[in-house]
Amino acid sequence: MSAFNRLTDGDFSALLVPVGTRDSAALVLRVRTPDDAPDLVLAQHAAMIAELEVERRAARAARARTRGADLARRMLDGNIEPDAARAQLRSLGLGDGPWIVTAWAEVTPQGPAGSGNSSKLVDALAFVAWPHLHTFVEDTHLIVVEHSRMESGLDLDDLEVTMGASQTFSAMARFADAFREARWALESARQAGLASAVYGAHGSYFMPNTVAEGELAVRRLLGPVVDYDQANDAHLMESLQVYFEVNRSWQAGARRLGIHKQTLVYRLKKIEELTGADLRDFGVQAELYLALRTWRLLNPT
Repeated sequence: MSAFNRLTDGDFSALLVPVGTRDSAALVLRVRTPDDAPDLVLAQHAAMIAELEVERRAARAARARTRGADLARRMLDGNIEPDAARAQLRSLGLGDGPWIVTAWAEVTPQGPAGSGNSSKLVDALAFVAWPHLHTFVEDTHLIVVEHSRMESGLDLDDLEVTMGASQTFSAMARFADAFREARWALESARQAGLASAVYGAHGSYFMPNTVAEGELAVRRLLGPVVDYDQANDAHLMESLQVYFEVNRSWQAGARRLGIHKQTLVYRLKKIEELTGADLRDFGVQAELYLALRTWRLLNPT
C-alpha cells in the first residue's frame, strides 16, 4: 500500500494512510470535497500516533492469546487447580460458565490444512470481539467459548472449516472430557460430510456414537495391546498405526519406524497373539483400523 491513497466514490472522498508496516490498520481522513488538499505532514503525524495505539493493543491481544493457549493446555493436562483455572477464565473475559469446547479443522481441496500458528482460522480469531481460548492439538484447533456466545453464533461462517462441539460444562474437571467430546463430534461431522456437529446429536455409521462407546470398543479390540505397551514400552500401537498408514507394507512400515522388517513382523505377530486376531483377515483389519482411529481420538498427543 502506498504512503497516501485517495479513495473516491461519487461525492465521497477520503485519504487512506497506512498505519504500521504490516498493512493491518489504516487511518482514514475524510475531506470535505474531492478538491480539498489535506495536510499530509499532519496526516503522517496522526498515523504515527495511531500506530503506537495499534501496536499497544496488538501486544495486549497477543499476551491474552498466549495466556489463553497456556491455560487451555494446562486444563487439558490437568496441571492447574480448578479454582485457579476458573479465576483465569474469568480474567480472560470468559465469565463463570457454562462453557463449550469446539474443535475445528480447516479444509482445502487437497484435504485438511492449517497449523497452530498460521491459518485463516487463526487470522480470523485475531479480529473477533468475543472472549475465547485457542490452542492447537495435533491437527485440531481447540476453541473454548461461553455457552451464551455459542448460542448467538461465532460469525466464522466464511471459513472453509469443519467444527465439532462438546456438551455444555461448568465443572473444571469436565474440561478434558469436553475436549474429547468436541474431537469426537468433529470426526462425526467429517464422516457424515457435515460442516458441524454437536456431541451426542450426530453419529457416524462407522464410529461409536459416544466417547463411552468408543472406550468400550477400544478396550474390547485393543485393550491387551494398550496394556502391553504401557507395561513394556513395546511400541505395538505405533507399529499398528504405521502398518495401516503404509497400506500394510512390511518394508515401507519398517522404513518409517526406523526398524528392521523382521522387528515389525514380530510386533504384528505379538498383536495377533494378544488380541487373538488374524491380521490377514480383511474384516479384522477394518475393525482394528477403526478401533485404532478411535483410540487416537481418545488419546491426542
